[in-house]
Amino acid sequence: MSWYVTSADVSGTSAASDSNVELILELPCFMNLYEYSVVSRSTGDVSQNPSKAEIFGSNDLTSWTSLGSFSGETSWVHSETKSFFANGAAGPFKYFKFVGQRVNSASDARLLIADVVLTGEPPPDPNECNLNTHNCHGNATCNNTVESFQCSCMDGWMGDGVSCSIQVPPSDIGSAPSWTKDGSVTFGGFHTFSKDYASGECTGTYRVRTDTDWFDNSGATGTLASNEWPPSGAFDNTPGGYTTQTGWAMANSLSCSQTVDCNVQLILETPCSLAVSTFWVQAETGGGPANTPSAMVLSGSSDEGVTWTELGSFSGETGFASSEVRNFTANAALGVFNWFKFFVQRSGQPSGSPTIALMSGVGMYGAPALQCNEATDPQPNSLGENLTRIDGGGQTGFVNDTAIFQYACGNNSVLSAPPAVTFTCTADAPGAATWKGTPPNCTALAATSLPLPPVDIGQGDTWTKDASVTYGGRHTFYKDRSTGICAGRYRVSSNCDWINNSGSSGAFASNERPPSGAFDHILGGVYAYPPNAAVQITTTHQCSGINGPGTADCDIELILEIPCSLSLYAFGVTAAAGASQYRDRAPGKAEMLGSSDGGSTWTSVGSFDSVTVWSEGETKLMAATDASLGPFSHFKFVVKRVAGTATTVVTLSDVLLYSVPATDECSDGTHNCHANATCTDTAGSFTCACNSGFIGNGTDCTALIQLPPSDIGRGDTWTRDAGVTYSGGIYTLYKDYAGSVCPGRYRVRTNSDWANNPGSGSGSFAYNEWTPSGAFDRVEWASDSK
Repeated sequence: MSWYVTSADVSGTSAASDSNVELILELPCFMNLYEYSVVSRSTGDVSQNPSKAEIFGSNDLTSWTSLGSFSGETSWVHSETKSFFANGAAGPFKYFKFVGQRVNSASDARLLIADVVLTGEPPPDPNECNLNTHNCHGNATCNNTVESFQCSCMDGWMGDGVSCSIQVPPSDIGSAPSWTKDGSVTFGGFHTFSKDYASGECTGTYRVRTDTDWFDNSGATGTLASNEWPPSGAFDNTPGGYTTQTGWAMANSLSCSQTVDCNVQLILETPCSLAVSTFWVQAETGGGPANTPSAMVLSGSSDEGVTWTELGSFSGETGFASSEVRNFTANAALGVFNWFKFFVQRSGQPSGSPTIALMSGVGMYGAPALQCNEATDPQPNSLGENLTRIDGGGQTGFVNDTAIFQYACGNNSVLSAPPAVTFTCTADAPGAATWKGTPPNCTALAATSLPLPPVDIGQGDTWTKDASVTYGGRHTFYKDRSTGICAGRYRVSSNCDWINNSGSSGAFASNERPPSGAFDHILGGVYAYPPNAAVQITTTHQCSGINGPGTADCDIELILEIPCSLSLYAFGVTAAAGASQYRDRAPGKAEMLGSSDGGSTWTSVGSFDSVTVWSEGETKLMAATDASLGPFSHFKFVVKRVAGTATTVVTLSDVLLYSVPATDECSDGTHNCHANATCTDTAGSFTCACNSGFIGNGTDCTALIQLPPSDIGRGDTWTRDAGVTYSGGIYTLYKDYAGSVCPGRYRVRTNSDWANNPGSGSGSFAYNEWTPSGAFDRVEWASDSK
């Protein structure tokens, strides 16, 4: 039927305790439940509707999480739908349990429910590849799968996708006879061997060096001797033995064993820098595998062998079989290198019979340290309108290294982010890496934004010294403004002394550079630029340079109090002019803060760091972090480091502040709210909220779904199932659904018998039977329905 009715009475509103009538719906999918609705009967006595109920979610039918509840719902009318909030953040869940606890009458009565409707959304399947939450190697591709992802090493790389490496030298480098003897490059008094390799991930010239003579050395010219075991044979990836010329052996006059040191250096120079994770040794193919090295140390160098870093080692490795290969771990985290020294310490020969050490060879697995190119990589050079790169170039780095690029806007424009941007060298294709980061954009300074103070407030030495109001033990400065949007008294203070301070009364010194000069909108400095229009802190309050030896911030404060309260749209700095040293004395690291309680508490509204490039008189403007913060009546600019390397005094011409422009983004259509969201204008910004029936952050709204689907079918079209029971053997009912929304099997469970239940888990439904499935069929009861 279309309703669910219990066969026994349920607690009324005057009962001493609640009943516990469970209706459980199993979904073929998971869902975050945001709302649930109960539908009243269309005719008859509405006092049987629930007045108190609770809904739970579960994924195992054992542990249940409460998602919502209601009580005191006693004002039901026919066919009414009451909707209630559910905690969607607690999910997702596959099972939902509706527990009827009281009916809508003072006395106990049977509980009747026309429908229960669940409203929510399936949980999103996160795309770990796009979100960059995967753990794929930098030289692997990430492929999104349902609720997971797969990593696959790129062509030319080996591994499981989480770890990818190449073989070095390459497997097809060529056997030792194809390498070139080179008497012009020697090491330890011996000629070297080289081989050019033009394909793969590490292309260029490979060179082998040794400090120890080898078996049947034929000299620096001509072909190899018929039974020569050259150093190049150790790196040719070709198994070697007697007369093959593709293995390596010490000279016949030398010997070592498990207790006698060999002390042989075999050095491979590679054409690329590598982070090595594995190295290996292979025994010879003939009858001397016991001569294979039993102890060895692998080291790397990035300065042509001047200094070495140990990457891995082994000892006690004996009992090699013919041509056997053994792998050993190297510490790739120790860095990237292009010289690799295999230091043969001992051989596997017993201690009583030392002889020469020999082997087929050695090799490595690792990842080439790809280098980024700041001049040609696209992202650092993706410059929008009015944006220029001003760092001068020269940034170098391998994969995972970072570098800072400097940007500036022209034509009185505002940077969307701080001018110094950190980029990361990132592998994005086999054999290729580029700097990755996001340059800022430039936008024109809004015509309706208000400069603080007004641009004609007057030069710093026209402000009034005020010994009655101090800050940090120093007098302050004020200037009154009787007209304009923010009329009244502007006050400037600083926590540090300034150069040529003339005291708290009387005229300013001609070469004084007071804090008021930082807020007068007049380019100051030296020579042609008035000193009183700039601020310079004394040498007792010097600041460390961005790249200097100092480690502590200097925290020099310049504070502006305004006669009104405003939110900040943009802020910036103008460097002093007239002397080249002012470029290094401009702020390299600073923060802007606002206060609405007279300076008791401060809120950060913007900052910048690592700004090292300034020109004389240059202005850098950048957007505030959040223009909706505030409004504020006090603004504090805190200089923490200077732009240069040396520790020195802070000198600047102006600290610039611009209030939020007066705009209504909701009315002028410049908001980014979703079509199914409502835009609300706020001071200096706007908010977006999804409309009823939708969920999201306002800029992205997704339609909620209701389950079961409206066309699931009337309660008496569901199937009784005695094979699946609940709560002491009560059979369940299910319905298979093939529609587009959450297709699959829906199942209803209850712990309470229902009206006119024939008691059998099979057969047709009685005319007057009120089944649990009727509570979830989305069909309203009518007198002629069944």
